[in-house]
Amino acid sequence: MRTIFKVVAASSAILLLFLFMTDPQSIPSVLLIVPFILLFIIITGGAALGLDAWQVPRSKALKVGATVAAVSVLLLGLQSLGQLTVGDVLAVIVLFSVAYLYASRLGIRFTS
Repeated sequence: MRTIFKVVAASSAILLLFLFMTDPQSIPSVLLIVPFILLFIIITGGAALGLDAWQVPRSKALKVGATVAAVSVLLLGLQSLGQLTVGDVLAVIVLFSVAYLYASRLGIRFTS
């Protein structure tokens, strides 16, 4: 878990620097996705660290963390585009719930 903590800390520092040092209107469009990627890494690692405190196995903690992070980042992306509705929230939650159950049933494992 030490490695995950270091990755989360480094990603948080990079995200803070990126947000404070850039102007969204003057950077190339490709770089606008960087905060979303960093947030995904931070949320995944944070959830894995939090679940580790409850003695959840690492593979399951990473699956849950990745699912929570994907839902959060997708909803944040939709909100930033002004496209978030209640129907979208329900559809995303159902979609990711099914995807999580499917991944857990097939035994898909994340490497750590």
